[in-house]
Amino acid sequence: MNKRKVSILIILLLLKVGLTIYLAGPIGYVLNGGAELPDPTGVYDVGRMRVAVVDELREEIFTEEQGDKREIVLSIFYPAQIESEMSVSRYTEATGWQSVDGVPAFLVSPVTPNFVNEAPAVEARFPVLLFGAGFAGPINYYTMLIEELVSLGHIIVAVEHPYHFSEVYFPDGRIVQGNDFGLAEEAYDTEEHKEQISAVLVDDMRFALDVAEGLNEADALLAGRFDMSRVGAVGHSLGGLTVS
Repeated sequence: MNKRKVSILIILLLLKVGLTIYLAGPIGYVLNGGAELPDPTGVYDVGRMRVAVVDELREEIFTEEQGDKREIVLSIFYPAQIESEMSVSRYTEATGWQSVDGVPAFLVSPVTPNFVNEAPAVEARFPVLLFGAGFAGPINYYTMLIEELVSLGHIIVAVEHPYHFSEVYFPDGRIVQGNDFGLAEEAYDTEEHKEQISAVLVDDMRFALDVAEGLNEADALLAGRFDMSRVGAVGHSLGGLTVS
């Protein structure tokens, strides 16, 4: 075999490996015949509420805007009462060519979850789990795990970290992209940057618990549903480190 044929075969092999890695997430799931995510095994249906909240006590260090306060998005998944006429929600807030961790949204849109946005909550109190996604997010990748935990009787408070996630789609339509300071892996080359970023993510988690307490007191949908005497945390990779 001549060198040219060998080179072509190597290039094709590398392309195949690269494509396999690229398709390992939701796209791979679709191409392998999946579209609807498996039904959770627990007794509860799953509702979701997303809310953007501002921590007025913290300056935003990921931007250069003076007086910019830290704002995060919470995706709160909870045991719900879903009726047959209710439509399940979209897998992602992104649409068309908008990015889901670097993948165009239209390629993952066939993935169908089981949760329904702002479905009526089950009238009971449930233990609370903070959820931390891996480096750069997004939360969507963990939908099956989250739905399963909720179906078994938990409320999941999943934190979306602006400027650290590749993209955060706010409920009001804003899109915040990850930036060099909040997202770039090079930021972890120095202990100073590593400590700065980690401190922000940990404080986001603490603030999320404060928000959950407030929702438990006064929110029209979720008041009285959080059992704040039973709070735990679960996460993947950097998210696991953050919640620990």
